[in-house]
Amino acid sequence: MADEVATLPGALPPAPPLLPAQPRSRRLLIWGGLLFSLLGSIAILVIAHQRAMEEVLDEVRRAAARHNLDADLVAAVVEAESGGNPTAVSRAHAYGLMQVRIPTARDMAGRDVTIEELFDPAKNLDLGCRYLKRMLGRYKGDVRLALMAYNAGPGKVDQWLAGEPDPARALRTKAYAETRAYVLKILDLVRERKQDE
Repeated sequence: MADEVATLPGALPPAPPLLPAQPRSRRLLIWGGLLFSLLGSIAILVIAHQRAMEEVLDEVRRAAARHNLDADLVAAVVEAESGGNPTAVSRAHAYGLMQVRIPTARDMAGRDVTIEELFDPAKNLDLGCRYLKRMLGRYKGDVRLALMAYNAGPGKVDQWLAGEPDPARALRTKAYAETRAYVLKILDLVRERKQDE
């Protein structure tokens, strides 16, 4: 058998387009519609978030007053933790408005606490405010340290402070990135709330 060389017939025709070509104005219309729909969805989520926060603000103010805490601080913690959703659940098994975990709730209440109780806004705020007040007392009123402890736990904050006693530097250099972002977000929310008053 003789060596045969495969030869290709002339140039291959171009592959057909997956979608028929659309005039430029039609493509712009389609993309514009998709963008408008996306922006509408975002607006709906923002409005729902604002309504959720508005619905719990009276309860937040009452709980903050009962525990002699700054209502703007408590509201900022609620916004950062749950967005005002009383049935929020985290990966770390924290529940409700202030994302209280069962062991913390048990410690603050001095008794067993159910998940259903943590979904009750008044009970969750009471336990969360107790814990926040305890952290503020532990760290002599330093809001940054109290928030670091609320997020990462007081044992971890004590460990960070052992390596860096200056709270601002401990936040910048020792804290988890998540904890740093959490503290800065809450401080910004508090500032915004105070400016709006």
